[in-house]
Amino acid sequence: PVVLSEILINKPVSENVVCCFGWGAREALPGVKVKVLLAYAGKFSTQSVCETIADHQIDRGSRVIYADAGACSAGALSAANGRRVWVIAGDRDPSNPPSGPQIIGYTVKNYREEVDYVISHFVAHTLTPCHHPDIGIERGAVDFVPSRLVPKKIRDRLARYRQQHLMFWTTKLPRVCG
Repeated sequence: PVVLSEILINKPVSENVVCCFGWGAREALPGVKVKVLLAYAGKFSTQSVCETIADHQIDRGSRVIYADAGACSAGALSAANGRRVWVIAGDRDPSNPPSGPQIIGYTVKNYREEVDYVISHFVAHTLTPCHHPDIGIERGAVDFVPSRLVPKKIRDRLARYRQQHLMFWTTKLPRVCG
């Protein structure tokens, strides 16, 4: 099997990430058994906490680590250094993309779109109280940016796949994952 890892910040906010990361990996590797190791670092985790978690997951066979946010990305990158493991960094500012020989890509958040979604739904009285809305790729609120280490052929395939499946992501994926 191919072993992947996720290091997430906290459970309520990261529910869809858990399901969708594994689902996406299985979709990208049809016919290959994919095992996802999951760990929660805690809401205010430091780089060292995430580095320790990533070290443990690498020792258990992980080949790709997705660290959900901020300091966790730096910790995962530190753990992967020199260990032939790929990293997907999380919550990065596109004007300051991460770099390094292990980074195959990073996720970005478009806070303007997220805030617009929340405010417009609040004004329309359609924002559910005490619920974390999934404001995703279909609204331009989040995205994945592959690094230049990923061959152009694969980046082009990702772009075509994204375009072909955008309707699925907006209508069916929430039911598949949750």
